[in-house]
Amino acid sequence: MIDYPPLRTPRLDVQLRELTIGEALQLAAVPPNKHERAMSALLRLAMVRAGGEHQDPARWTVQERMLVMAHYISCVSETGANFELGNGRFLDFLDPMADTGPEEIDAGAACGDTWRIRQVYGAEAEAIEAICGSRFDWTVADMAARLRVQDDEEPKAPDAVKEPHRYGEWLQAQVGVIKAMPESEFAELFALYRAGLAGLNHLFRLEFDGDGHIVLPKHGKEGGPDLEPARFPADACITEIARILGQ
Repeated sequence: MIDYPPLRTPRLDVQLRELTIGEALQLAAVPPNKHERAMSALLRLAMVRAGGEHQDPARWTVQERMLVMAHYISCVSETGANFELGNGRFLDFLDPMADTGPEEIDAGAACGDTWRIRQVYGAEAEAIEAICGSRFDWTVADMAARLRVQDDEEPKAPDAVKEPHRYGEWLQAQVGVIKAMPESEFAELFALYRAGLAGLNHLFRLEFDGDGHIVLPKHGKEGGPDLEPARFPADACITEIARILGQ
């Protein structure tokens, strides 16, 4: 039996446990490119307790979910807390001093409107993953989920936890609006979005590839090649036999 110390941040107080072999097979059965779905499965299966301000992993930020996933990996990894990640190690990517971020901030003006930008949470990330197949899709869907026109009279987005189907429909519509923008207007809004993301940073710096969220290193590797972006894969949480039997 593996010991899992509690994980605590200003927003989270989480106790995990080791997966059973049956649960590990459930995790192994998640398609390998569905990282948000796999992360949700791991959190639901392994979590014994979640205290703190936010107890539902569906309402944790993308970065908080990554942190808990990384905590599980660190407990099962032979290399311990600073486990291998991409061509670096975990602490090459984690910013422990930025352990929480604002829920939303002013992002500035673009395309004739004033905007705010907000965090993306677990249920929203899963909804984004369900409609994306490329880096561009992920970028536009993330923009749609995060950006809001300040003082907009349009109805608010549905709650992705309570009304996932309605949220998915809303998200698809917002993505369509952004994809239909003239290129010059999209470029203006994209610049605002990228600048605003810096104000939401906590724990990890996010980027995208064709399969979704990846994390950027804090700096290059001293005396070696530059560190590459990385992600926290579900198969790092389970044994080789579970990976084979779960296929």
